[in-house]
Amino acid sequence: MLAHKITARAREASASPSVSLEKGRYRMRAPSNRPATINETIHTRPRSMSRPSSTQNSFYVVTLLLLLASACLACFGFAYYLFTTRWASRLSVYPQILADNVSQVIDVEALQLDHECPTISPREKFLVYHTHSGFHNQRISLENALTLSHLLNRTLIIPPVRLGKPIRYCNYDALHSHLALSDKSGLKHCSRILPDSFVPPECSGYYDYTHISWDWLVNLTEMESQFRFVLRQDPTDEWLHRCLGISDSQVLSIQESNRYHYRFLDMVASATGPSDKYSKGLSISHLSASREVLLQFGTLFGTTRLHLVEPKNAELRRMTRESMVFTNPLLLRVTDSISKLLGGSYVGAHIRMGDGVFLRSGEDNARVIWSTLVYRVLGLGQNDTMSLKTLLSDVGVPLEPKLTSAPFTDHPFMFELSAPPIPFLSCRKKPHSHPSLQLLNVPLFLATDTRDPHTHPSLAIFFHAFPCTFTLADFSKELSALEHLVNGDDGLNLKSFLLPFLDAMVIGKASNVVGTGGSTFSAFILDVLWRRYHGLGIKERGV
Repeated sequence: MLAHKITARAREASASPSVSLEKGRYRMRAPSNRPATINETIHTRPRSMSRPSSTQNSFYVVTLLLLLASACLACFGFAYYLFTTRWASRLSVYPQILADNVSQVIDVEALQLDHECPTISPREKFLVYHTHSGFHNQRISLENALTLSHLLNRTLIIPPVRLGKPIRYCNYDALHSHLALSDKSGLKHCSRILPDSFVPPECSGYYDYTHISWDWLVNLTEMESQFRFVLRQDPTDEWLHRCLGISDSQVLSIQESNRYHYRFLDMVASATGPSDKYSKGLSISHLSASREVLLQFGTLFGTTRLHLVEPKNAELRRMTRESMVFTNPLLLRVTDSISKLLGGSYVGAHIRMGDGVFLRSGEDNARVIWSTLVYRVLGLGQNDTMSLKTLLSDVGVPLEPKLTSAPFTDHPFMFELSAPPIPFLSCRKKPHSHPSLQLLNVPLFLATDTRDPHTHPSLAIFFHAFPCTFTLADFSKELSALEHLVNGDDGLNLKSFLLPFLDAMVIGKASNVVGTGGSTFSAFILDVLWRRYHGLGIKERGV
């Protein structure tokens, strides 16, 4: 579920007041034409004035005081009622599971983050790092942290996954402060604020993000034999002092001055001098000799952050990357149901164009991905270009193969031309009957971070060329299983936060995939997810 947008609207006062007279209330008379006579006089009848007695005054005062006291008590009582019930007004929304729409009752408390202190050895040493940016950057940081902690013989303190609005990378101290301020402890009442109601200052941005534990997404149990780690749910330093008994004097901080300040090397001879990207190399063997209880790093993001030459160390990193495949049972069930509806044999395209450099280059990336999909994956030749030009004449996009190619799965494409495209779904357009275009009848699953891909001009070429193009929004019945999935820690509905994971998983089940160059999301789909789903070894990046 998309997070609620909380607004507070003030009443606007009228800028120009007006005065009106009720009919008959005031009458204006013309002056009399009859001359006044001397004998005319005005007689005023004296009013009978009488003062109320002191007893009456006392009675009035007591009555007034009683009325005021009653009004005050009523106001306080009503205010207290509103205060105690305003947060409860949405309590019954999430737990209600409708059997017709949801295939499974979700245990809300299963997503409750564990804030208890872990059981640790008295002489244990730890490694902690700062997490930042989007999910896949957090995933790469975790892969590096797991590998590095094992090589340093330390227990890794794993922070929760932040989904939604990311914390952008900044310098060590600023990032440390941002992470501490992102804690939602004591703010669960913010999840029950009604739309268009007053938002307390402490609840600002509450709906923008949520935290979930890594072991809810991936299977960390299989890694426990190789790695020592504890799951940390509290990002504050107070947790380190309270749960681990670590004082400031027992901490060694490796503070970087920029994103690519340090990289870590397992060979002493290669630990001198800068690389093409990183300013300084640190020897892992040198760090392993540190005696401090806690080794604290800033960012560990970067596929080349660890320069591992030893084969056993490189194998260790490969194991961590393979373990990042999503294994959540609910997400797998939804993914399998969508994959079956698509007929099993379909192609996928991941087009990132929602923000940053991908927004600026979105149109070019879409053309490159389309060209790669049509000419490299499906194998349409130059002889088919004229048919494509006729088909897509109203799109206005050059259809010649691009010199550059988008990343794609180099795997033989198999599609039964004589079979109906999709037996369970209705395509948007009539399938192509021209022999040179029948390959375009293959079902296409389009994953993108644009809000409305069906109306985006850069994506029109996909919907025109592939009559059976689908997005995640076309499977509302299957997605209903997530409608009532709530984070038990902060009370937020998780559906909107989990849709990108389903996009990746459905594409990972496709026969062939084309991704966006430079996207860590696409790289994960092509290098890890797709290959693991098809029984292949992952593709390594970074040495």
